[in-house]
Amino acid sequence: AVVSTQSGHYGRVLHIKLIVHLLTDWTDVTHDILIDFDLETHPLEIRTDSAAGSNDRILVLFYTAAEEIDDNSYDRAFDVYFSNPPQYYIYSCTSNWQTFTTTPSITQDDTWSITKTDTGLTIQLNGDGVANYLFSSYSYSGCVDTYNVEVTRIKFDSDYDDASEQYREGTTTGQSRLRVPFAVLIRAI
Repeated sequence: AVVSTQSGHYGRVLHIKLIVHLLTDWTDVTHDILIDFDLETHPLEIRTDSAAGSNDRILVLFYTAAEEIDDNSYDRAFDVYFSNPPQYYIYSCTSNWQTFTTTPSITQDDTWSITKTDTGLTIQLNGDGVANYLFSSYSYSGCVDTYNVEVTRIKFDSDYDDASEQYREGTTTGQSRLRVPFAVLIRAI
C-alpha cells in the first residue's frame, strides 16, 4: 500500500493506492528460462490438456536464488508421465516412476498443484490430493538435503515437458482466489 497526502485547490486529499496482482491470471509456459517463483510461499499450479496414455510429460525444475540455469542438472525436479495410469518421479528422491496414491482423474482440462513444504511435496489434480511425498520416505539421505533449500525459481524443461500449457501462483489456505487492484481517494476536511 502507498499512502500520501496532497494539498491543492480542493483541500487536502489522502491518496491510498493498493497494488495487488490477480491470482487468477495464467501465464503461458515458456521452456528453458528461469522464472521467478517462490515455491516456499505459494503452490505452483500447472494447466494441462494431456490425456492418460498420451505419454506426454510435465517436467518442472526447482532452483534457488543463487543457482543459474545450468546449475540444477535435474537435481530438484518434479515429473508427471501421462501413461495409463499416470505416474510421477521426484528427482533425487524416487528411484523409479511412482504410482499416485489416488489415481488421477484426468479430464484433459486439468490443473495440477505442487506444494513444497519443509518435509515433502503435496500434489493435487483439480483440487483433489493424488500424492503426498515425504522427502524422508526415501532411504537416500540426499533427497532431504537436496530439497532442504528455498526454491525461488522454476524452469519448464523443453526436452521432456510437452504437457505444461500454462502456470500460475496457487492459493494457500485462507486466501481467496480473486483479488482486484484498486485505488481509493479520500478528501480530508
